[in-house]
Amino acid sequence: MGDISILCITEDAEKNIWIGSNNGGIDKFDPATGKFKSCASRSTGPISTNNILPGKKTGNIWVGDYTFGLLLMNSKGEILKTYNVSDGLPCETVLALQMDPTGILWISTANGLCRFNPATEKFQLYNKINGLQGLLFNGGASLQATDGRIYFGGVHGVNAFYPDQIKTDTTLPLTALTDLDINGKPATIGKDAQMPVHISVAKDIELSHDLNELTFHFTSLLFNQGSESQFAYKLSPIDKDWVKSWTIRQARYTNLSPGDYTFTVKASNADGVWNETGTSVTIHILPPWWRTWWAYVLYAFVFIGIIYGFIAYRSAALMKENKVLEEKVELRTNQLQASIENLKATQSQLVQSEKMASLGELTAGIAHEIQNPLNFVNNFSEVNKELADELEVEIDKGNYTDAKIIAKDIKDNEEKINHHGKRADAIVKGMLQHSRSSTGQKELTDINALADEYLRLSYHGLRAKEKSFNAIMKTDFDETIGKINIIPQDIGRVLLNLYNNAFYAVNEKIKTNAENYEPTVSVQTKKLNDKVLLTVMDNGNGIPQKVIDKIFQPFFTTKPTGQGTGLGLSLSYDIIKAHGGEIKVETKEGEGTEFIIQLPITI
Repeated sequence: MGDISILCITEDAEKNIWIGSNNGGIDKFDPATGKFKSCASRSTGPISTNNILPGKKTGNIWVGDYTFGLLLMNSKGEILKTYNVSDGLPCETVLALQMDPTGILWISTANGLCRFNPATEKFQLYNKINGLQGLLFNGGASLQATDGRIYFGGVHGVNAFYPDQIKTDTTLPLTALTDLDINGKPATIGKDAQMPVHISVAKDIELSHDLNELTFHFTSLLFNQGSESQFAYKLSPIDKDWVKSWTIRQARYTNLSPGDYTFTVKASNADGVWNETGTSVTIHILPPWWRTWWAYVLYAFVFIGIIYGFIAYRSAALMKENKVLEEKVELRTNQLQASIENLKATQSQLVQSEKMASLGELTAGIAHEIQNPLNFVNNFSEVNKELADELEVEIDKGNYTDAKIIAKDIKDNEEKINHHGKRADAIVKGMLQHSRSSTGQKELTDINALADEYLRLSYHGLRAKEKSFNAIMKTDFDETIGKINIIPQDIGRVLLNLYNNAFYAVNEKIKTNAENYEPTVSVQTKKLNDKVLLTVMDNGNGIPQKVIDKIFQPFFTTKPTGQGTGLGLSLSYDIIKAHGGEIKVETKEGEGTEFIIQLPITI
């Protein structure tokens, strides 16, 4: 431990040695290991003691400190609790400790002796009234003799106690309220009286709101050692717990708000026995007139009057504003109706324009489709005319063998003419069927055939306008779909619109001269449970993300002015919804667009 002055040494029940020294702390020595451990040290200052006493509970240590009072430590040297003047200790300078066989601590201080019960944490004080020769004792001057007597040495001699002969005074002290100071002056009774009020007579006091600073004076009614009584008080509802004033016999409260208060005081005798039945007085502090009930009633009437006046004023103003507003609404309604009529006319023109544009594209496709079989019919007709001339020549010559060969060729050509004539007739009939106005009647339709037919019509329609246009068409049709219940004319218009947009997109990308670009439009059908998915894909420039949410809105188009009405996708959306289906779009700028139509197989 070095050059340190040892003040006290004691051994606990676990054979540990506790040492108080002048280094400002307590050290613990373990004889088994031969090691020292520095223990308790307070943040407010070093511990200074020559009093260390093992407690009855194994491992606990009692320490009497010269500055901080009585300390309780555990076997690790940690401070568990501190007792000082506020807990009932007569002085925070503890000079000596002794423990009697019952576990009661006897303590000498710089202001008398006391006994402390660890179980109840109650202090009992002893001073000159109890026979002490003086109040100032010497540090470490104490002894517990074999006969149980405890000695304490002080500056005026030795004081001895027989702990087992000391009897606790069980007399319960009565309390009395002696005086009441109001705003710093004693309370008076009568008109001009100057005599202080005896509070024990008045149990219910009423004060005005400005008399809110109160000082209560109280005492203990004990004929034996009454001067050693300790007090505790509380003012409800302000104080939730008892406030200990010890030997101070007054309590002061300031700035009390209007309301009802109950002041209660209780006392203990010299042996620390408390009389829990205290003395009480009720104080009523009245509110100012502006916080009384009749004042609030007045406020309510005034407030209601203000509200009524405001409502009347606002009602008149609102009626005037309402009249002006009605006139404006009537004027704007008339203007709006005129605008709506104009809008309807414009919309009808645009819808008609869209229909005509679609009809033109469809007509171009039909023309191109019919052109092929007509070319065959015309070509074989001319060939047969020439063969008929040759046939006459051979017959005139009598060359019947060659004549028969020529006749057979004419017959074969006539079969081809008949075949291509029927093909053209079928195309015309089909187009007439699809060009008829929709009756709204659904019918079982081969969706694969419908999709393929309109794909070719759309392609040839664009080819009729731009001879140099070429594109790859890919189809992937699910043959397990069969026929579904739709309005074929309406779904055909949807497909034609999607195909036209797809061919337009790839044609626009062709114009950018993209390297190794192959314009491609793909169509796919697929059966998925009770639904059919029809997908139209292109590898054009795609749709900008900033407008993707607008493409199904009426009159919105990404095409240059004059090249689109903005009604195609809007009409397509409405047709698909009317069929109980859905249409959505997926796109990547610069890579292409994909429209997915979902239709129920049966409705």
